[in-house]
Amino acid sequence: MSNIESRPEIEYMLSEYKLLCSNFESIIKKYNLNTTIEKTKLGFYKREIDELDYSAFNEEYLKLFNIINKLISLNILFNSNINIQINYKDLLKIIEGSNSFDDTNEAYNDTFFELDTAIRFLKKFLELGLENNFSLNLDTGCDIIVGTKTAIECKYIHSKKRLEEQVKKAIKQIDARISDGLAEEGIIAIDLTHIMDHEKFNKIAQEVFSEFYKMHEKLSIHSFASDWIGSDILASTIEDSNFIKIVQSYHTAYLEQTFFENLNQNTRIKIKENLKVKAVIFQSRHLIVFKSPTGTTPIMNRGMTYYLNESLPEKEKKMLKGIISNLAVGI
Repeated sequence: MSNIESRPEIEYMLSEYKLLCSNFESIIKKYNLNTTIEKTKLGFYKREIDELDYSAFNEEYLKLFNIINKLISLNILFNSNINIQINYKDLLKIIEGSNSFDDTNEAYNDTFFELDTAIRFLKKFLELGLENNFSLNLDTGCDIIVGTKTAIECKYIHSKKRLEEQVKKAIKQIDARISDGLAEEGIIAIDLTHIMDHEKFNKIAQEVFSEFYKMHEKLSIHSFASDWIGSDILASTIEDSNFIKIVQSYHTAYLEQTFFENLNQNTRIKIKENLKVKAVIFQSRHLIVFKSPTGTTPIMNRGMTYYLNESLPEKEKKMLKGIISNLAVGI
């Protein structure tokens, strides 16, 4: 039996989850709703957290970490110093539904993905120190309006068969936002989490991890690098930049395969013929469980890549690539 590593990032995650519960409790009180956090799935997950036993490896715990890690990203939306227009009552959709640990097909993911995409752009502006030039509107008929110019239509894909349909729908919605004067251009954001074969990806990621672990194990014994690696081989392996690059590169390639193989040439032509549709960004996020002789640690893997409208001028493509490629991703 392996141990789940109780690392600082996990402790931080659990601390942020308590803050999240407090933030949602404030919404419930503000709107005088006849419930409490304890009666929602946030309360259910909180009770599960309180009962965590780190001495036992349990797949259900890892699924719980996956959900918690995902949800805590919403805390930034409660920052009063950021220019965000949002109907906070709509946030309560996030805590509706069942208490399932297998939640990738739950209805709340549609709303969550809109918020998650907005947060990606928000964090990028904060990183660049441009928060005073940034405004975010999630309270229109459009999923997201960034500034006064860009509409972002978000589609969480529940079935491979519906990917094509959802992309075409998003193109029409961008045209409608422009016609209504809400925006001047648009980007389509797609979440492929539910239709990705995570078991296949995890298998390959684990094989890569095992090879790097063996490498670090050898280097930790009286080598040039032994002082750098130290006694925590699991930690040094997870933090190895070469290991991270390989896992991220494979995830990006797998994302692209999943996206492109489920769309036909007609959709590509529709995008190329519409210069107002600037790009399609697509992502997947899930927990990877890395197992070693000394322990097991869950790591959130968040990958994203993009397709730029091929008809755009090269200068505009370069500008878009710079913005999109730097949105928050990684393990």
